Amino acid sequence: MVTHRPTDPAPGLERDPAEDIAGPVVAGTPWIDRLVELHVLAEHGDTDAASAAREWIAVDVHARTVWDHVEGVRDQLRASPPTGLPAAGPQPG
Repeated sequence: MVTHRPTDPAPGLERDPAEDIAGPVVAGTPWIDRLVELHVLAEHGDTDAASAAREWIAVDVHARTVWDHVEGVRDQLRASPPTGLPAAGPQPG
């Protein structure tokens, strides 16, 4: 009997080993979507999502790479507003 360990991705979202051969990670892959979802949930205080993500990226180097990339993009977005939009917060005048 195969059991699902907490460190495993959700059933059906396992990373396909063929992706290692095929080239770089591609957005829209179910396991990446799940990892990004966990990141968003963790950012908004979901401790179960944070724990699941922490366990996952501790054992999967590909997941860790994607996680780090998502955090980098998040930090860039927080650092400056998108072009043409005002900065958040009170505006003078």
